[in-house]
Amino acid sequence: MPEGTFHCSTCETCILSMTQHCYFTNNCIGKQNFKYFYLFMIWVLIGSLFVCALLGQSFLRIFLKDEAFLNLIKDQKKIIVFTFVFCFALLFSVSILFGYYTYWSIDQRKKEFEIKSNKYLKLSQSSRGRVIAGIIFLKKCLLPFFEQERHAEDFSHVI
Repeated sequence: MPEGTFHCSTCETCILSMTQHCYFTNNCIGKQNFKYFYLFMIWVLIGSLFVCALLGQSFLRIFLKDEAFLNLIKDQKKIIVFTFVFCFALLFSVSILFGYYTYWSIDQRKKEFEIKSNKYLKLSQSSRGRVIAGIIFLKKCLLPFFEQERHAEDFSHVI
């Protein structure tokens, strides 16, 4: 079993670099699917922000008791308020989770960068070695959606 593998008691499987078991996707989040989970969070943020933007004006008019608007939407008032509050709560909670995972991802990339940069800087202490290490840092830390490297043990289940 590779180093950094964790056992999920919910799925009863071992996951490389497991962060959590997500009940929304009913799947464990690890090294192989972290970028897809990250993109899922981005789309949830965009969707809830869109709904909040659409319903924000209506919610404000209900809150300020605009009589002409209230007469127009007689039965939908509770639906509008509930949907706005739900989407705003979703936006708030997912943005906290998104911020945490962004910080965690950058921290993991920094650790990988330190290990790899020590290897590159030992080869060459010139400015060229530092430039190579900086490019690796930018690729791994700031652009987390590059295709991950595959190793032979990743395909052991295919046989």
